[in-house]
Amino acid sequence: AEASAYTLDDVQLTDSGKRFRCIVSNALGADTSDYATLTVTTNAPPLPVLSLTLPQGADQYRGGDLLSFSGSATDEEAGMLPASALTWRIDFHHDTHTHPALDPISGIASGEFIIPEVGETSDNVWYRIYLTARDNDGVTNTVYQEIYPLKTDVSLQTDPPGFEVMLDGQPVMTPYTFTSVVNIIRTLEASPAVNSGDAMYVFDSWSGAGAQR
Repeated sequence: AEASAYTLDDVQLTDSGKRFRCIVSNALGADTSDYATLTVTTNAPPLPVLSLTLPQGADQYRGGDLLSFSGSATDEEAGMLPASALTWRIDFHHDTHTHPALDPISGIASGEFIIPEVGETSDNVWYRIYLTARDNDGVTNTVYQEIYPLKTDVSLQTDPPGFEVMLDGQPVMTPYTFTSVVNIIRTLEASPAVNSGDAMYVFDSWSGAGAQR
């Protein structure tokens, strides 16, 4: 098998325990994955169902919002599963990588999570909430739901224009416009004095008042 995906048709109970590895190679060499073990069982997996609640609806968040989650699971053999069979996890996605936002927690049917107001300032972010159900025989099934940020465009200007300010510790030249997740705290700092040509400009105030930073 040399495709990016491999399918084993018509699996049987006798196939349970078979192990598979993937070998990836190029002109510089090859690497082999860890084993993946196939489990074949007549036991149907449980069916988890999750629900999310946010102030802006079920799938849009702002910094500081309270995310409420709840869920349940049924099993073909055992019926409704107890909360002890449920495990929750939340991952924070930034571009192509993830960070743990809520470590796995078991034994609850519902809970709450506060969206942080500080941290990653990119707007290319979202959260994924996982619910895993485990039946009495140890068979698991996982579902997830994603929530995405409300965004806003922010414009920075100086009077006169063309001055450098520090946005989140990085220099930008005004006028400058950027996109931010709503209610995520950003830092903005102006130099106390700037030379431009034959003139010196001294920081006076922001249009909305406040300190230099």
